[in-house]
Amino acid sequence: MTWEIEYVIILAIIGCSSSSGRALGRVSRRSPWRHFWVVLMIRFDVSPLIPARLGASLTLNVEAGPRCLFDLEVDYLQGAVRVTRVGGGLYLQGTVASQLTLECVRCLTPFSFPLTLGLEETFRLSGHKPHPDMPYAVSENGWLDLAPLLREEI
Repeated sequence: MTWEIEYVIILAIIGCSSSSGRALGRVSRRSPWRHFWVVLMIRFDVSPLIPARLGASLTLNVEAGPRCLFDLEVDYLQGAVRVTRVGGGLYLQGTVASQLTLECVRCLTPFSFPLTLGLEETFRLSGHKPHPDMPYAVSENGWLDLAPLLREEI
């Protein structure tokens, strides 16, 4: 299964730390790039499942190093998710481990906070009307982006 990681520059008031700016080189606090986020889009090609019979599935391996998920910086993402063809969409179920580096409110010391995300969501196929039960969609050309779902779960 092919997957693609894509960097997108988004204008923001506060950027992520310099360790996440690898796509742009090192981003220092004095750099003009400090006001931009480097957002990781974790996209998987699920186009073979769109015309497949109901119940067809595949497993996607998620592995990424330090990145920003919109306004959150994660140290890594590791896990596996199973995508199954269901009526009107793709059902995604799996587990992704991650770690955040946070700062203690009391003593301001950074600390690592490991977490495990249990994912269970149905992505609607393109062409289907948005529905409150299916806020996420597969793109017209068959790409599934996990970044918004991961950010919401964190």
